[in-house]
Amino acid sequence: MAWRPAAQEREGLREFSLAVISWGVLRVALLKCVGLGWGSDVARYAWFARSWAAGGTPYRAFPVEYPPGAMPVFLVPWLAGGDARYARSFAVEMMACDLAVLLWVVATARRLSPASPRRSAVPIAAYLVSTELLFPVLYARFDLAATVFAVLALHLVLSGRFAAGALVLGLGGGVKVWPLLLAPLVTLFTARERGPKPAARVLGLVALGSVALALPFLPAAGGRVFAFVGFHSGRGIQLESTWATLALLLGDAGAIRVAFDHTFGAIHLSGRAAAAFAAASGPAVLVLALTPLLLAARRGFGERGEEKARRVTATAAATITGALLGAKVLSPQFLLWAVPLWAVSLGGAAVAAAPLSCALTAAVYPWLWPALLGPGPGHALAVAALASRNLLLVAIYVVLLRRISRSGG
Repeated sequence: MAWRPAAQEREGLREFSLAVISWGVLRVALLKCVGLGWGSDVARYAWFARSWAAGGTPYRAFPVEYPPGAMPVFLVPWLAGGDARYARSFAVEMMACDLAVLLWVVATARRLSPASPRRSAVPIAAYLVSTELLFPVLYARFDLAATVFAVLALHLVLSGRFAAGALVLGLGGGVKVWPLLLAPLVTLFTARERGPKPAARVLGLVALGSVALALPFLPAAGGRVFAFVGFHSGRGIQLESTWATLALLLGDAGAIRVAFDHTFGAIHLSGRAAAAFAAASGPAVLVLALTPLLLAARRGFGERGEEKARRVTATAAATITGALLGAKVLSPQFLLWAVPLWAVSLGGAAVAAAPLSCALTAAVYPWLWPALLGPGPGHALAVAALASRNLLLVAIYVVLLRRISRSGG
């Protein structure tokens, strides 16, 4: 029996090596073919970093629409490459995050199917292809930085390191708020595994991590550090959200009047119907994000290690997908939150929904979105592409809920 661990270790090493080589080939080809991505976000990150390095206090000397934990993410590429090479340095930073997330996908896929290590080939391929298709935003936004924290937190929690996982999850929320959506799941899983007191400590550590990165800014900026909350709460329904899809379809049918405005650095729908949808989005996010947790609480997480890991990752994937569906803003880079979770949680033919949704996302941005703004050539195609992408998200959500609903192992 002594040979089996060694053989499994060699198999794991080959799998990790093949995944990294495949990642390198795909990403080099991507960068050579399409460059570093689309949009002006990286230039804005550089402006934040330059202003901070010049002595300006973030949130006081200049407004920042992101949590304080994002500021070090913006600063590191500036320190490495300055203004002239900022975009390239930022891309390298995001590539490092991308690689870290890929390694999590490999490790988690092996955790979910320890008896059949080759089954991880499908999740690896799903992650690589899906993220490759998100090339307009993959290295031109900083969302992968928060994704690293989220998946590392899940890894730590599933390894029994609940306190460390909770703290890492909180730090991720300090970089970009969305990882905090997983706090109820981590708390519930801890309660089931260790009891109510450790669960309470875990919740406290998540809260501590989420504010820790803001502490250095508080003496100089005070409460302005949290002004980003007001910035995002004031946004309307963004052009690519599921709410906007509904509004566009109703507008094309003549049921409502659809208008647009360019505020908060993006295109939003305006008018009476859009305001009603924006008001409904908050409750919708709560319902859609909490439903997977309620199902998991009812069914349990199982007894075996791989069964627990499968249920936790499926619940996390459904939670994030539900939040994306209910949110009033669904920018293309937001899919980077969910793709690694989809890769390890969607099995069988359902996993094809991940790259297909990413392909449609890339079709809408940067090419088809102008046609969404009014009747004319390409409008019907653009609406169809956006509606198809959002219907795919609904299908993914339903599949994940069904997986969670199965009786515990």
